[in-house]
Amino acid sequence: MCHPAGLAIGAKTITFSTAGWVPGIRKYRADRLPYRLAFSVTSAIPAKRAQVLPVEKTWSLATLVEEIKAYVMISGFNVGREDAEALRDTFVRVVQNIHDKYPNLAICYVSSRIYGGYAAQGGLNPEPQAYESGFAVKWLIEQQIAGDPALNFDPALGPVRAPLLLLWGPYLWANGTLPRSDGLVWTSNDLETDRVHPSPAGEQQVARLLSQFFATDTTAASWWRAQPGTMLRWLDATDDATVALATPGTNLGADSLLSAAAGAAAQNSYLRFDGTALGEPVLYAKLSLRVFGNGGGSARLVSDVTWDESSLTWATAPAIGTTVASVPQASRDGSWGADVTSAWAADADHVLSFALTTPAIGPMTFHSREGNDPPRLVFVVSVPVTDVPPGTPRAAALFAAPNPTRAGTRVAFTLPVRSRASVAVYALDGRRVATLRDGMLEAGEHTLQWDGRDGEGRKVAPGVYLLRLVTPSGASVARVAALR
Repeated sequence: MCHPAGLAIGAKTITFSTAGWVPGIRKYRADRLPYRLAFSVTSAIPAKRAQVLPVEKTWSLATLVEEIKAYVMISGFNVGREDAEALRDTFVRVVQNIHDKYPNLAICYVSSRIYGGYAAQGGLNPEPQAYESGFAVKWLIEQQIAGDPALNFDPALGPVRAPLLLLWGPYLWANGTLPRSDGLVWTSNDLETDRVHPSPAGEQQVARLLSQFFATDTTAASWWRAQPGTMLRWLDATDDATVALATPGTNLGADSLLSAAAGAAAQNSYLRFDGTALGEPVLYAKLSLRVFGNGGGSARLVSDVTWDESSLTWATAPAIGTTVASVPQASRDGSWGADVTSAWAADADHVLSFALTTPAIGPMTFHSREGNDPPRLVFVVSVPVTDVPPGTPRAAALFAAPNPTRAGTRVAFTLPVRSRASVAVYALDGRRVATLRDGMLEAGEHTLQWDGRDGEGRKVAPGVYLLRLVTPSGASVARVAALR
């Protein structure tokens, strides 16, 4: 996101140039400064009603300018500052709750949300709410620095309500497919189908940002033990189906939801995973499901893995074995997770089957494969890059030639060390168009070919596309124009 490029202050008008950010010029009329700031908008976007930004009497001109900039950034999304302030106040209560539960906690790192522009307006976290979260964090930290009693950490100054330090963590927001200076982008494949929660690919990106931050931040030097030789992997369920006592001969494998319930209307859900292609050693394994209604219950082993979702019924369902993990109830749209590391380690061929059960009469419901949020096994795996020496360069920027192209382009990049690398093509709306490579590559120069077609072999429409390289040490993005 570009900051307003220019600022002119007159007797009654403060004007920002927003070139490269949003179309047009915004004009702010100062009435009886320094008591308040009333503004109107003239630009290519729809005009807003006049609003008032409270201005402190003691603000210097420099402080006033910074506050106006913050207001402009938020109002550019057609919302008011009050949304970010409400989120800041929520953060205050969250921080206080954290202190109450963990009174010895010294540092609390706070950060923004990831990009929310793929979510529908009126949903859980569309833009500009995701972007505003950065301002809420900024103001929260400033509030503690200014000595707000609600965030006090010094017993000499009154009741302790917060950890010693509220600090910025890694900044997670980037403007969709528009690369940040460090190459960070968020494509639609980085989010689940609700366009709010990160998908496994998005979780990998968040994990990388967290790891890089803690490995370099001075406040983490005494406790952070980086593990550069680990990465996330995941497997979607190959089969999933609910079976119901009330209809013992009915197959429900095509349903978009999975259910578990007890009593006369008992239901169990079966999940099957095929991990035979996962080559890396697994350090941790988690069974993860997206909750539709209430979520909870137990994950139990099923030794018979020969069933399939198209024919499974209550009458034919295999026997359910021991409980692997019990999970507390989770709310709608949350994630249900169970540690299944021991089950994975004990299974020789890594084809596993689980059953979801519950003692509750009311059903627990989850999204299924057919609901486009499949149950997953998420792994922390050991990869060959165990230690990257200090000062090792990150992957070189992508280079595509010819560019623009009519018949395809060569994609070149350099890896400083042997590591896993993923190279994919994305449309500007975040959709993954094609995967060029996903696997281990040796250190050195690499060249791949994109033929201008999508993953199903169809010629892509003319336009601009993103090439994205992701490795354990970072990400690089380049643009390529496909001509007719």
